[in-house]
Amino acid sequence: MEYLVLLQNGLAVLFTIAISWKLITYMWGSLKMEKEPMKVLVIGAAGMLAQPDILFGQIGYAIAPMIARGIMLGPDQPVILHLLDIAPAAEALNGVKMELLDAAFPLLKGMSLILRANSR
Repeated sequence: MEYLVLLQNGLAVLFTIAISWKLITYMWGSLKMEKEPMKVLVIGAAGMLAQPDILFGQIGYAIAPMIARGIMLGPDQPVILHLLDIAPAAEALNGVKMELLDAAFPLLKGMSLILRANSR
């Protein structure tokens, strides 16, 4: 009979510890602070070229989703993207913005489009 009482007491203690642990981990998860968003400027984000013989024109277009996904700065670093390109690429730059919004990257906290009047 003593063993049964000891077993009941032991189970009560284990149950209390398990519930306390669940409560502590839940509260710790809700207190986690989010980092301040980092601002990143992507030059040539539309991927259009004023000179078609240059081979590296698509880099800005390809790297913008990678930055928004967290590949460049880490999987827990929010970002605000500033996409810069020349004025003739305005329509393409708006398309890039829509693609990034459609992808719904959780780290992408904001975006702005910047157009320059000329390429020099």
